Amino acid sequence: MRTAPVLDYVCVHENRLWGCHFGTQVNSFESVNEIYCSELGDFRKWGTGTAADKAWTASVGAFGKWTGCISHRGYVLFFKEDKILRVSGTKPANFQYAEISANGLQAGCERSMAVIDEVLYYKSRNGVYAYDGALPERISDKLGAVQFARTAAAGGLYGKYFICLDGVLYVYDTANGLWHKEDASAVRFLRGTAARCTGRPGMFWSVFPANRMKFSGMQKRKKRLTGMPRRATLDSPIQIKNISASLSFVWTPLRDRG
Repeated sequence: MRTAPVLDYVCVHENRLWGCHFGTQVNSFESVNEIYCSELGDFRKWGTGTAADKAWTASVGAFGKWTGCISHRGYVLFFKEDKILRVSGTKPANFQYAEISANGLQAGCERSMAVIDEVLYYKSRNGVYAYDGALPERISDKLGAVQFARTAAAGGLYGKYFICLDGVLYVYDTANGLWHKEDASAVRFLRGTAARCTGRPGMFWSVFPANRMKFSGMQKRKKRLTGMPRRATLDSPIQIKNISASLSFVWTPLRDRG
């Protein structure tokens, strides 16, 4: 396959674009259940081969739609709701995947994935899980029925896992294993930034329905952002269209999944 395949989810790992797809592929009526990676250093090229810089593809036996993928601790992880597929290797000649039967990523909750201190946190169908490379461990028992939420969006900052479950924001202290309930915030995306990106102690970019974005920091400051409307501060919601041209480091999804 030399043209870019249809991909359900993508991530970047070791200078390659990785992705997965369940269903029919480009110019084909056959159903596939595959994982892919592009050629080394060029996401536009997908020609497979045995050379070290060629692309690679593999068919998998685990049935069901893909729910997400992420680069984690030297591996690429592909999720289904009841499976984790871990891809290892450095080139097509030694790429291989291992299938792990475990609580995977819940469908529609791909935004719940966040890596904090090399541990991956994500929302499964029956709770919030932490995955350190062995087997996922559920950490949300203290949340009760809330852990079975249908929607989730999360982000990590300074050892804290922020997750919005069905419109309510919760914070998990990864060092102490404590949960805290914040407020009702129908967050669709969360993105933490380090001080080296913003020059501030640490900030969150939170995107709400109707494309409103809220800036929040570890230390509140009422400083107006350059080029922003005069009434916009780090704590006030403003329209994304007003900032997209002036803040190049704002994270946006490849595709809005509603």
